[in-house]
Amino acid sequence: MQYQPGKNGGVESIAICVAYERRDQLIGTLMSLFGGYSASATVGTAVMVQWPQDDQIPIGVRASKNPTNGIAEFWISHIETKRLATQSK
Repeated sequence: MQYQPGKNGGVESIAICVAYERRDQLIGTLMSLFGGYSASATVGTAVMVQWPQDDQIPIGVRASKNPTNGIAEFWISHIETKRLATQSK
């Protein structure tokens, strides 16, 4: 597990790492629970898949492109209401 602290000292994001071999199963499970993903992009050596935000909580998967050094992470984040309001202006 990984934690990403926010500015106020709380936890802003959490990543749960899974075995790379279960990457497709993780994505399939998330698709069955939350529907199709809204975005997919390759960033450096990783592929990132994101779902639409639900009540200001985005989720996504980040996985290595190369299975030799495979890492798969399930990310859950929280967007602060203040930050969301500033972005929409």
